[in-house]
Amino acid sequence: MNGDLRRRAAEVLAEVLVNVLDMLLAERQPAAPPPTPPTVAGLDDLPPLVPLWPEAARLLGCSRNRAYELARLGVIPTLRLGKRTYVRRADLE
Repeated sequence: MNGDLRRRAAEVLAEVLVNVLDMLLAERQPAAPPPTPPTVAGLDDLPPLVPLWPEAARLLGCSRNRAYELARLGVIPTLRLGKRTYVRRADLE
């Protein structure tokens, strides 16, 4: 009898979990598109590769964390050289 009770409890728990998952998936909002980076004017005096932090973040007017988040999301195309992360000047325009 103890085994039947456990089996029934497991079935009820599985039903509840399925119902909760269905409700959550029905309420789920579509993911927002990644933000677009602001454009920067007057970049002619910069080198072809600009360090993401602090120069590119300062030019974009965002914090260090936000710059790395935008790079991680692919909004800002980056290039890794060693431990540093760079942005092409052309990508900032």
